[in-house]
Amino acid sequence: MRAERTPEGHEAQERSFQVPCTHRIRYIHNPFGVTMADATDDFESSMLEEISMGETNRLEFKGDLPKDHKKFIKTVVAFSNGSGGRILFGVSDDREIVGIPDDSLYRIKDTITDSIYKSCRPTIVPEIYTVTLEDRNVLVVEVQAGDECPYFIKSEGLEKGTYIRISGTSVPADSDVIKVLQMRGRRLAFDVIECPSVPVREPELDALCERLSSYRLPITPEKLESFDVIKKRGRGHVATNAYALLTTNPFLHARVQCARFRGNDDLIFIDSVDLEDDVVSQIEGAVAFVLKHLDMGSRIKGLVREDFYEVPEVAIREAIVNAVVHREYMMEDSSIFVKVFDDRIEIESPGLPLGLDVHDIMSGRSKIRNQALASVFKTMGLIERYGGGVRRMVDACVSAGLSAPEFVEDRDYLVVRFTRPIKTEDRLDDAELVLSMIRKNPGIRQVDIVEATGMSLSKVKRIIADLRDSGRMTRVGSNRKGRWVVKD
Repeated sequence: MRAERTPEGHEAQERSFQVPCTHRIRYIHNPFGVTMADATDDFESSMLEEISMGETNRLEFKGDLPKDHKKFIKTVVAFSNGSGGRILFGVSDDREIVGIPDDSLYRIKDTITDSIYKSCRPTIVPEIYTVTLEDRNVLVVEVQAGDECPYFIKSEGLEKGTYIRISGTSVPADSDVIKVLQMRGRRLAFDVIECPSVPVREPELDALCERLSSYRLPITPEKLESFDVIKKRGRGHVATNAYALLTTNPFLHARVQCARFRGNDDLIFIDSVDLEDDVVSQIEGAVAFVLKHLDMGSRIKGLVREDFYEVPEVAIREAIVNAVVHREYMMEDSSIFVKVFDDRIEIESPGLPLGLDVHDIMSGRSKIRNQALASVFKTMGLIERYGGGVRRMVDACVSAGLSAPEFVEDRDYLVVRFTRPIKTEDRLDDAELVLSMIRKNPGIRQVDIVEATGMSLSKVKRIIADLRDSGRMTRVGSNRKGRWVVKD
């Protein structure tokens, strides 16, 4: 069990064009009219806001052109292998607009262009332009997501010179990621690769069709063939990896590992299960595991009592379905992880969406990594429409009075995080317990409370902070030798 990972209106048309003085702006044409000055102001404001948020997977800063060109070349390569991005020369690491001197501007631009052309394979052709921010020149190198992956630094070779973008940093890609990039460059997906080790026999094929058809719409062998789940060979069929995943699932890494942890840390789990059957069973099992560890409430709707889970079941199911259908199965040392804590639920899926980042996902953009599985799940009703899953998760949680789920890039995983509601009575009981222990021993340490109560250290710290902020107790003396004074 892996536990260490730690106004409505007319449709606008957008076009880009060059204007004098090397300023590139985006001009929005709409029925109400937009002036060039307005567009320039909007572009500058947008870029300044972007800079204020710091470096991301699609944005990097360079105060000046570094002597070692590899320091920016590897980012160009990483952007090409990922979702694309921009390097801003003239912006320091601490987000200050330092600018590029006028007399150096064209020399630096030419140097960058030449260096990228000579250093990268396949050839990368970025768009390079200048903008003025806070009356200073900023040179922008804009790189698009590439179609000929993997991209790498020629002098380092494929194995050492392939870079990807993770958590705002350009890092070397490991062998598994390089394989994923090679598949992407060949326009191949894992689920449509033939899997001759899994035979397609008529009884098993009929049983699969019957099972899948029980969800919503009929699914026939001909339909599975159109989805590339199976491929016609003579009088019979050959399996693809999608067929294997839907039946015997011979892939050891294609599993879902679920755990219920004590407290809010992933140190001690009190329940766990490894789901290694077919992917439909994995979805059903993972959803059931999470629901088993959630509290239920009830409400009266009209004349009928309605039971509901503390986190909407539809949101949990959507997140797990997305994890299974969009995960990168080429990463052979990675599984899906479903983690239930006291304060949250986390669903981790290996492989960030191709050509997208978290902001794209939140805006509803979608790229299907495993098209065969996605086609089956959509016909079954597990996927309503492509790109709509995130919106359903958010709407379900907000409608239930909860905060919207978070979507986080954690190394090469996409994490969906749901916040569990705080139960006032439990919080009060725990607070009173801690307060009682402090009354008896004003010098008690937090670790002593943890040991005596079984609460996590983070929970004890939170309760103590709440008690102090509410004025129910104060600290006298230092953190090490001081004591608590309870105000009754």
